[in-house]
Amino acid sequence: MMNYYKKSKKAFKGFVKNNINCTKEEWDKYAQENYLFSAFTLAAHKNASSFEELKRKIMKSFI
Repeated sequence: MMNYYKKSKKAFKGFVKNNINCTKEEWDKYAQENYLFSAFTLAAHKNASSFEELKRKIMKSFI
């Protein structure tokens, strides 16, 4: 069974790594096209209150 959270988190890391100045809208468009979780859903899992905080929290766990 596929874990869409892990798949989305991994894709988000790669997306942000390639474009550190990406916006929530850019990620949501990419996520929708690739059947991934939206920024809102990822932020809820990471307990982040903004997209910038989400980027910091996920990239921190990446390093």
